[in-house]
Amino acid sequence: MSMLSIALTGLSAAQAGLTTTSHNITNANVAGYSRQEALQGTNSPMSTGVGFFGQGTKTESVRRIYSEFLQNQVLTATASKTMYESYSKEVSQIDNLLSDSTVDLSNGLEEFFTAVQDVSNSPSSTPSRQAMLSSSSTLITNFKSLYNRLEEIRSGVEQQVTDSVETINSLSSQIAKLNQSISVLEASGNGEPNDLLDARDQLIADLNKQVNVSVVESDDGKVNVFIGNGQPLVVGNNAYELAAAASQNDQREVAVGMVVSKNPLQIQEIPGDLINGGVLGGLLKFRSESLDSAENALGRIALGVTTAFNAQHRLG
Repeated sequence: MSMLSIALTGLSAAQAGLTTTSHNITNANVAGYSRQEALQGTNSPMSTGVGFFGQGTKTESVRRIYSEFLQNQVLTATASKTMYESYSKEVSQIDNLLSDSTVDLSNGLEEFFTAVQDVSNSPSSTPSRQAMLSSSSTLITNFKSLYNRLEEIRSGVEQQVTDSVETINSLSSQIAKLNQSISVLEASGNGEPNDLLDARDQLIADLNKQVNVSVVESDDGKVNVFIGNGQPLVVGNNAYELAAAASQNDQREVAVGMVVSKNPLQIQEIPGDLINGGVLGGLLKFRSESLDSAENALGRIALGVTTAFNAQHRLG
């Protein structure tokens, strides 16, 4: 090979590097894009009677600047962040509700017991009796208002759970399709399809914002995605669907499970405490820890007041 030919290999390698740099610059603002670099290698030397003469350089491959360890760390942190954001958003509704002066249960209870005390002190006083009836009516209205508002919050949570499940199914399907495309391209022996790998990683990151996932890469370039204690969302080219349906334990609540049959719809419920992280994990955590507790506490207060008052009323 002549000196001119060797020089041309250097120019060709430099052009590959500039092309890769240009690609990096133009995709700098693309979500999920990983910087790429062109890797150079030496051409096989030519054997002669006096030794081996170099044949210049070549571009061996274009690789992503990517760390699987860092990616997993980001996924874990993001799942926790979105879960607590979702939880905080929902629980703030209860906080705002309980601080609303128009449905202030503590003031309502205080006014009711004050009116009862007034009647006890002056049993024959008509104004005192009317005041007690009025305060009791107000107290009942407060209980109903609080309960109805909590039920509205519950309805909103159940709808968000359903929407999150639909988003998860859509992302899982897209990841499975990219698995197929990536495995075909890698099998061709032309290197890794870096931009498709970035696109798949971004879909996994978006999926992880909905629910915490674990990712296992196989030898053929495909990834398998799991949630909970090993429930599969994506295995190779196949995406497995989740569904939201009425819980077997509480018909008011929407349960999340793996689809067993579509017609009629049958699911294998996944216990809520196994669905961690992401928007879905935050919604289920809020429902079980805060919403259910708030409704149960409200019910216990109403039952306690009613039972105590009726018992005392029977005594005269």
